[in-house]
Amino acid sequence: MRTLWIVIALAVLAPLPLGCSKRKAPRPSLGEVERLPSVETVVLGKPSRLEVIRSYTATIDAFEKAEVCAMVKGYLKEVPLHLDIGHTLKKGEHLLKLDVPDLRAERENKEALVEQSQKAEALTVQAIAVAQAEIKEAQALVLRAEGDVEFRKAQHVRVRKLAQGDTLSQQQVEEAKLQLAAAQAALFAAQAQVVTKQNRKQAALKEQQLAAARVKTARTELERASVQLEFAELRAPFNGIITKRWLDSGATVKDAGVPLFTIMRTDFVRVILDVPERDVVFFRTGPKANKVELQIPALKNLGKPVSIEGSITLLSSAIDSVTRTMRAEIHLDNKLGLLRPQMTGTARVTLAVREAYTVPASALVRAGTKTEIYVVADATGEPLRGTVKRIEVQIGVDDGRRVEIRNDALTGRELVIAKGAGALRPGDQVISVPAGVAE
Repeated sequence: MRTLWIVIALAVLAPLPLGCSKRKAPRPSLGEVERLPSVETVVLGKPSRLEVIRSYTATIDAFEKAEVCAMVKGYLKEVPLHLDIGHTLKKGEHLLKLDVPDLRAERENKEALVEQSQKAEALTVQAIAVAQAEIKEAQALVLRAEGDVEFRKAQHVRVRKLAQGDTLSQQQVEEAKLQLAAAQAALFAAQAQVVTKQNRKQAALKEQQLAAARVKTARTELERASVQLEFAELRAPFNGIITKRWLDSGATVKDAGVPLFTIMRTDFVRVILDVPERDVVFFRTGPKANKVELQIPALKNLGKPVSIEGSITLLSSAIDSVTRTMRAEIHLDNKLGLLRPQMTGTARVTLAVREAYTVPASALVRAGTKTEIYVVADATGEPLRGTVKRIEVQIGVDDGRRVEIRNDALTGRELVIAKGAGALRPGDQVISVPAGVAE
């Protein structure tokens, strides 16, 4: 029995090491690692080329469009057969002419009025010339009367002196006095004639001014009648194509504003975009205009290239108060005629291109008015374990998948938690698991 206990004791002590050997540090148990949450992370890395492209609905419109109207009432005797949809026009090309007899009669009447008023003006000019001649004649009579008065004055003085010496009688003195009075009366009459003739000339001048005004009015009325008559003749306002003919031969144009033809210029077209308010600040024209890739599905059915390149040409620079969008235009050459007004498609506009740090949009965390990202700080071990830390960032452009972030303190070595929003809190211990290829 004693021997059996010795054998058992030796069997128990056999695995124990002999001597004093150094022991290894214990590894963390599997259960301790499993208790830490795992988070997907991406390495921030170096600044990369960020190209923000947005797609917008695009509508093609004619570069110029006009509803051609006669602007006068009239009768449409005949519309040439070739003036129909699809007919190509040159600027200034004659289209048709309305029959407007009332306007022709009115113009003839205005021409007669102009002629009549011109003749009346000519008569006033002649009256002025006559009045001027009469004034000169009256002034000559005044000079003659003044000379006669001077002569009669001298005669009266001489006769009166002779009468004092009994050379002449008193009767002769009275006769000389009467002759002087008659000469003075003739002078006053001549001076009155001058005034009368001058007044007549002033009246003639006023008549001439009135006649000139009547001539001007008559000419204006004639010009107005001529312009109205010209409205009866239609010409193409620009190079284009007839896209609609509204009336046929024999029709009566009862309303001056009724369109007769719709003409569009399609050798050059406008591509219309309605830009949302959030993207307005990124749109530019000129040398740095946004590049645009236009895709028209209808062209694919014709076996033609689907994608057309261009750039932003015009901006309205104002936001519509109802739609909250801004109008932008792309002007494209369309000499081949592939693009038709009211075709629709998609315009892919490059809003911005630059070098920047980017993170997945899901990594952003909103904290009141601030924007933050969560990173795994001080990561060590295998697998990597670290502490959750938040960093406030300023965000830039956003293409919907990745977002530009701006922070001078970033080094590019940060492990950014791909999905920041959730149950994580700063200071939590987590395990970093590499995320899949970033979108």
